[in-house]
Amino acid sequence: MRTKNARPVDGGRGVEREWLVTGPPHGAVRFAVLDYSDDPEWPLERPVLPGDVGYHSTAPHYEGQTTMDCAFIEGRCYYDGSSLMADDWWNAVKGYPEGEARDDAIFRMLERFFTETFGAEVGP
Repeated sequence: MRTKNARPVDGGRGVEREWLVTGPPHGAVRFAVLDYSDDPEWPLERPVLPGDVGYHSTAPHYEGQTTMDCAFIEGRCYYDGSSLMADDWWNAVKGYPEGEARDDAIFRMLERFFTETFGAEVGP
């Protein structure tokens, strides 16, 4: 399932924009950027801070991985993510037109990441 959200962060001075792909029973993958403006058009020319590309899994992916409370899957999850990968992803989608085309490109990247991470296709 594809989901796109925006929520206030940093005391309301910014917005975290996230794209999420979930695929029970495995978990979810997420891409997030921080936007320090209240401009609803969200032009790409304005700087944003790529925040995270990560997974939230129902099962550990490496020995010793610990759980955390999770807002993306029910209960607790095993999480791992990368802000460096988020920077690479943001640079990859800058060239897409704003709106649906950019969102679709991000969701395709997330679906590939889901398959690579969980060894399964995203279900309907």
